[in-house]
Amino acid sequence: MSNYEIKLKINDENELYNSLDETQNTLSEKVSSYIEKELSKKERADNIIIKIKCSQNIDIDKFEKAYTQFINDKIKENHKNKKFNIIKQIKLIIVGIIFITTGILIGAILNTILYTIISTIGSFAIWEASNIWLIKNNDLDIEKMRLNNLLNIKTEFYKQ
Repeated sequence: MSNYEIKLKINDENELYNSLDETQNTLSEKVSSYIEKELSKKERADNIIIKIKCSQNIDIDKFEKAYTQFINDKIKENHKNKKFNIIKQIKLIIVGIIFITTGILIGAILNTILYTIISTIGSFAIWEASNIWLIKNNDLDIEKMRLNNLLNIKTEFYKQ
């Protein structure tokens, strides 16, 4: 496995953290978006090393805690999206079944166009639920595995 380095150059440790968070447990928007952009370039099997270059000493443990919080927030968002997708799937399946059943039950008394419209709406609802189940949730599972791997980083500090 090769190493993937993300190099941060800062003038002051405070640049790493969100200025509105007095506890400094949150990465700054600038740092988090830069890290995300750099992580999107990395190969799946690479080890991640975040190298921080600064003229003064910084608290690496504090940075790693904020980084871990950043990744954990992403994992929570992923979990929330998965739960939302499951609820959406259930609703779509119910709507699909209702429309298809309605089409079948009253198909004999409806004209062909209305029957086709009702059946098509039901089919599309079930199709969309299947798409969420097969594609979107799978993508979220892959993203969750990637995020869990991103919790294992190495951080290095060096002076300018």
